[in-house]
Amino acid sequence: CKPREIISHLRQKQRDCQAAYRMKLVVLGDSQTGKSTVVASLRGDKNIVGRRYGNDAELNVCTIKLPGNGWRKPKYTFSVWDFSGFEEFRSMHHCLLSAHSMHVLVWRVTDGMEGIQRLRFWLDNIVTYSPDSPVLVVATFTDKLTQEQFNSGHIVSMRESLARLITRQPGYQCLHFHGMVETSVNGDHIPALRQAIYRAASSVEVNGKQLMGLSVPSSYTMLAERMQRIRHDRKVIFQCPILDMDEMWDIVQSHVEGHDISTAEDMVEAIRYLHLIGVVLHYEVPNGGLDQIVFVDPHWIYAMLARLVMARNRDAFQKTGFLMLSDLEPIYACHRFPTQY
Repeated sequence: CKPREIISHLRQKQRDCQAAYRMKLVVLGDSQTGKSTVVASLRGDKNIVGRRYGNDAELNVCTIKLPGNGWRKPKYTFSVWDFSGFEEFRSMHHCLLSAHSMHVLVWRVTDGMEGIQRLRFWLDNIVTYSPDSPVLVVATFTDKLTQEQFNSGHIVSMRESLARLITRQPGYQCLHFHGMVETSVNGDHIPALRQAIYRAASSVEVNGKQLMGLSVPSSYTMLAERMQRIRHDRKVIFQCPILDMDEMWDIVQSHVEGHDISTAEDMVEAIRYLHLIGVVLHYEVPNGGLDQIVFVDPHWIYAMLARLVMARNRDAFQKTGFLMLSDLEPIYACHRFPTQY
């Protein structure tokens, strides 16, 4: 263990701690594969047939609670990040991936081996930016298979092909693969998918300890609730959802009971946990002062990156490799982007 981890462990022994069952769940896959419909089904929305959820050009964030299979098993809470599958936005997805997250990859089973091969892009990103993470594949549109495909064992064949890809592709061995679950537009097999996600989440460890059920100070939970409230309020009044460390400190001192976050190191540990479970985004890199700010709205930062990707003048800086401040001003004008950043 690192000295920081030892000190943090000893500090928690003296604090009011409780078992927390929270995790970040990332949903990835190509556009029009049914990702948002799968998320809606997991949330328990029964009116999903013929409806479209979210926006394929956005990051949609929501919260899902999954009960365990048995009355003694605790309920898990997931911060779900449903990413756009549009190819134009794939270059920025890695900016929002983080370690120790649950990953659900969605693909259309009707796409066959071509669809299996397209999963490699997403798997490569997970291996690079979120290694040692659990991965569960969801095969959608099973109701669109022909009777001949059913009779010939198409689903079994695709499951075997996926398993071969995971086990034989160099680098993929660091992934914790939890198999494939099939579903349809009608939400068939969603109970099985819920339990598969629950089991996979139960396997995640951080520093040798199980993430689900990790003992954390109750002040972290209070701070998480406050961050979600700030996210909502700033979205309503169109205010930039960025907090610097001074603002974070004021929030901790004013809204977190118990005052057990008493030092700058305590606050950084709390922010690190909120980033881990998908409540905020915080980059622990000093470049450009990124380590001194906290993003309380993942959707907002995704939208800002998307504006850059889709900017009309992007060809100019793509050719030269240089992005000037003067290039950013027309892109982010009137979009809650603070000029000091």
